[in-house]
Parts: sequence; structure tokens; C-alpha cells
Amino acid sequence: MKVLQIAPSATTNGGVQTQVLSLTQGLLTQGVAVHAVIFEDGPLSESYRELGIPVDVIGGQSGHDLAAMFRMRKILRDSDADLIHFHLHPMLMGVAFAGIRQPLVRTFHWGPLRSSWKNRIIETLTRSSSGMRKMRGWSAVSGYVQDWVLRDLPRLENVPHRLIYNCVDIARFQPRTAESVTTLENDFREQRFRIGMVCRVASDKHPLDAIHLIRILRDEYQISAQLTMIGDGPQLDECRQQTQALGLDSLIRFTGNRVDPETFLRECHVSLAFSNSETFGLSILEGIACGTPVISYRSKGALQEWLREGEGCLYTDVFSPESAANRLVSLLHSFESWQELRKRGLDLAQRFSSRRCASQYIELYEEVLRQQTIS
Repeated sequence: MKVLQIAPSATTNGGVQTQVLSLTQGLLTQGVAVHAVIFEDGPLSESYRELGIPVDVIGGQSGHDLAAMFRMRKILRDSDADLIHFHLHPMLMGVAFAGIRQPLVRTFHWGPLRSSWKNRIIETLTRSSSGMRKMRGWSAVSGYVQDWVLRDLPRLENVPHRLIYNCVDIARFQPRTAESVTTLENDFREQRFRIGMVCRVASDKHPLDAIHLIRILRDEYQISAQLTMIGDGPQLDECRQQTQALGLDSLIRFTGNRVDPETFLRECHVSLAFSNSETFGLSILEGIACGTPVISYRSKGALQEWLREGEGCLYTDVFSPESAANRLVSLLHSFESWQELRKRGLDLAQRFSSRRCASQYIELYEEVLRQQTIS
């Protein structure tokens, strides 16, 4: 079987990009040939090439560039792939999909897009797009996303589909070495705590709450924990200003976007997840796979579908840094509790391997191809 993956582009490997790459690696381990099409060069295309996967870079903006769609259409028409799997909104993809013979499979990575008038227009146009009409199979990365698809796009109920949770590249996001674990354990006992947070630095992720948590640990618990915030976004400057205003410069560092968040996560005792909602929560899974338990707000969306209290995670019901600090301090006072939480998280991560995820996609691909043969 040969699959052509149409992947989203980004200057860094964000959540969707990381998921697509992990899926591709899982497909390769099971003998599926992959050809990738991407809009712009970057870390994702470089990673594809390192895997020996042919990559066509078409230029233009992802899904919004008509000229790029015509360039893509030529690639798709010339492709000998059995199936096309895409990870974008199909609003303008109809231009690229015109006249192709292969069945289309789409993965829905996002939930309801009703937060702005622009997103409402996109979804309205999506319902009637030719890309949607040509879809012969689809998947959703969580039950939360699947429920939205079936509610807002009811015609897709009769199209072959699967609920396939996101996966993590276990070889990449793996625990620390034994020597590194010993260092981490010694630092824990001596209360030299390190905390990580991987997110888009924006208001819905509450990065300022993480900064105030560090202040609370310092001022109310006399714990000088170090915070590393990994990511970029519209609130980054405000976070830096707040850090300086609170006198936390020596305790908080900002790395910006990174293609190697696992390097930092492995060195942390815990990570933070303060999002309003999650359509899955891939960065949280990646941290847990590195052996880093998470303190999380009990957010709306998909997170609690797969991440239970005590399985690498402690939830706080109140969205406040004070509540998160209480849960964190209770964990930091017990080395045995931290070890157990870490171990249970590592066991959980094994259930989301890229190979297991790829097996579920192969089942969907095979069903779509069988129906294509019958019709």
C-alpha cells in the first residue's frame, strides 16, 4: 500500500505536525510506503527526508493559496499512491482534488471552530466543498472532535470513520537515562525542582498562571522552583514583562519555539497544562512519555477521555495558580508519590505508540480501498 500524506506546514513542529510525523513512522514500520506533500520547507519536511520519504514542497500558504492548489493538483494526478490522506481544512482543496482517482481520507485534528466569524465562514464553506464531497473516509483524534464532526457534518456518519487517538514517538519522547534519573532524584530530595510548560503562549493556555505559580511557590512555600516555558505566541512579551515585574528572572526562562521539546521535558520534575480546552493534548502526552508528570487544569474537551487522575497527571478543579500550587506542593513533599505518578504515566504512554496508531489507520485505509473497489 502507498499513501500520499498532505501535511500542514509550520516553522516548527507543532502538535499536528508532530502527530503526522509519528503516524508516518508507524506506517513505515508496517510496510506502508509514504509520499509527502507539504506547503513549505521546515522541520517537518526535514524530518521526512531523514526518514527517506520523498517530499514535494509546493510553496504558498497552507490551504489558502489558489496557485499552490493548482501545483498540488498536478502532483496528485501524477501520483501512483493508492490513497490520499490529508490533515487540512478542505475549503480550497477541491481545486487540488479535481479529477483525481484516489480515495480521500481526512483526519480531523480540531474541535468546534466557532470562536470567530472567520472560523464560522470556513466551516460553512467546508460543508459544501468538493473536498468534503470526495471524502471516502475520516478519523477524529478524540471523542470530543468526533462528536463535533457528527453533529455539524452529519452526512459523514455514513462514511467509513474511526476514533483514533493521537500517538507519540516512543523512541523520541523517552524517559531519561539512568544517570539522568539519579540526578533528577537527588535534585528532588534537595528541593531543586524544575518545571516545564509546552504551549502556544496565548491567553487560552494561561501562561501567566504558570508565572504566578512560581511566585506562589517562592513567596508562600519558600520553594525556588525553576520554570522553562517552551513556545511562542501573542502573550510572550507580556509573560516576560510579568516575570521581570515579579522579580522572577532567575527562576523563569523562555526558549521560544523548539523542535526538541523533549530535551527540556526530560530534565523537569513536572510539567504544567493550564489550557481552557484540548482537542487531544499531545504535548501533555509527550511530557508523560518522557517521564514527566503533569499538573493540569480539569479543562473542557478531550483530555479526560484518555488521561485519568493518577496516571501521570494530577488535576485541579479550580482554574487558578493557587489551586495548582497546592496540588504541586503536595506532590513535591512526597518523593514516593512522584515516583509512582511518573511510573504510571510511562505505562500509559506505551498505549499510544505510533505503531499502534498506524495499525488503526491501516484498518481504515483498507476499508476505504475495499469500498472503492466495490463501487
